[in-house]
Amino acid sequence: MTEFKNISFWVKNLGHLPVSLMPTVNDKYIMLNGISGNFCLHISNEENDKDIYFSQSWSSNTKNFLLIKDDKAKLFNWHKTNNKIESIPLHYIQDNLTKFYNYLISNSYKSDRDVIPVIIDIFRQFRTLTSEYQNPVQALNLLFVLLAGIEEENVYLIDRNKWGISDVHIPQGFDAFIDRFNLNTGTISPDLNLILRHSAGALFQEAQKEVIFFDNQLDLFGTFSGSSTTKKLIYSSIHYTPSYLARSIVENTLKTLDLNVLQEIKILDPACGSAEFLIEALKQLKENKFRGTVKIQGFDSSQTAVDTSNFLLSYE
Repeated sequence: MTEFKNISFWVKNLGHLPVSLMPTVNDKYIMLNGISGNFCLHISNEENDKDIYFSQSWSSNTKNFLLIKDDKAKLFNWHKTNNKIESIPLHYIQDNLTKFYNYLISNSYKSDRDVIPVIIDIFRQFRTLTSEYQNPVQALNLLFVLLAGIEEENVYLIDRNKWGISDVHIPQGFDAFIDRFNLNTGTISPDLNLILRHSAGALFQEAQKEVIFFDNQLDLFGTFSGSSTTKKLIYSSIHYTPSYLARSIVENTLKTLDLNVLQEIKILDPACGSAEFLIEALKQLKENKFRGTVKIQGFDSSQTAVDTSNFLLSYE
């Protein structure tokens, strides 16, 4: 069963694009199939605590984390109510690979508890709070403050320059929004690095919508319902690049360069949006252990795009 411990086996038989879950970690992957059917894969003799698998799969917008260890596969799915870990002999998967993958897909359906709906729900509440019908700059930066709080002990003491967050007034009752976010994540510990990598694009798309109706109904937390009525994108020239496509383009571009010879790389994106290409280039250069200087530059006519890029690139 040694073929199961080679990433090429999964690529060849499933046709997925393997991307390192985190730069510099070479035994954990997110297996990308496009819009649906994505899952996380860990090929190792060392097993992590189940809470780590739940955190990383939720934060990367997947349901399943598959561990290949010894002669068995263990399947971790954070969405199952009892958090039961399934142990499956590798010889069974070998004889029933298509059936096994169909089983994975059947347990990968979208839900309101997924990372992207949870974050967009909070963002919509902030839009209602700030009443920004177009260009929700204040709402977006309030969300960045909340997300930075995942790694900071006190959101009120966050170094705005370090995080690339514009000067924004934190309103009274902000803790209620933090409580609402924590309620939605439940027992899962969010991983900010993975959240930003896998949800920033969808959030940026949401930020470009113009609101025509806010729902000002308060809930028991003292926050808003998060529902609103929106219309088409404010800017008709906006085209969102999916993460998996950006990864593939960057990967193929870097293959044309001799990173062992270059001492400096300059990267320009004249219409950067949420900096998808710039961030992916930085991640892959880190994975390839590039030791030279990297200079990045991006332009965009949208203030929400500029603020999003500043926050994401500062974190990166």
